[in-house]
Amino acid sequence: MLDTQAASSDQHRQPVRARRAAPGHPIIGREGRARHTSATTTLILRFGLPAGRPAPPFRVTLRWRGNNAGEPVVEPVGVVGHRELRFRPHDASRDFTVGQAAYDGELLAFYEQLHSAGYDEDHTQAFCRLFTAICRAGLRISWDPRYKQGASVRERDFHDDLHDRLLADPNLGGRVERGSRLALGFLDARHDGITAEFKVERSTPVTLDRATAT
Repeated sequence: MLDTQAASSDQHRQPVRARRAAPGHPIIGREGRARHTSATTTLILRFGLPAGRPAPPFRVTLRWRGNNAGEPVVEPVGVVGHRELRFRPHDASRDFTVGQAAYDGELLAFYEQLHSAGYDEDHTQAFCRLFTAICRAGLRISWDPRYKQGASVRERDFHDDLHDRLLADPNLGGRVERGSRLALGFLDARHDGITAEFKVERSTPVTLDRATAT
């Protein structure tokens, strides 16, 4: 039997559960007096750590338990590669970008301010997921021939297109509501409790001052 152990350092003290995704099939042979065992399997480590936290180090060790002439035997098993690994959960404020360096730098700098402002981490993650997804969709829309300069686009068609793009974004997991009733109106888009309202201008270029004033 192959035992798996994973332990974090004393500094971080994270509870860790380790298991193999499928049992290994050892191949046992003899070479002189040595006994050689080989197996292939997948190791899954599960631990509780919220997004935004630094990655603690984990030391992964293996040992083999069996019997030799009726006596229990426990032997350490060498691990090929890195014996100490660092894991952290996906962080929407650092790992999810639009894929364009000119925009990613500004987004990441903006998101970093949210962390220092002390907002609820779950809300911060949801906001970053939604805002980045909207930026990604907006970049693609800006290169779509249907939206070229001089084209006539109905506001309803734009909302339909944007909603479809957000639904298809894997980072949002399909959790995009539309038309939800709130207060005296209906929301344009809502993801995990975060709302986005979209404004369409037909003739006047949008500026930051005008967008924040509406």
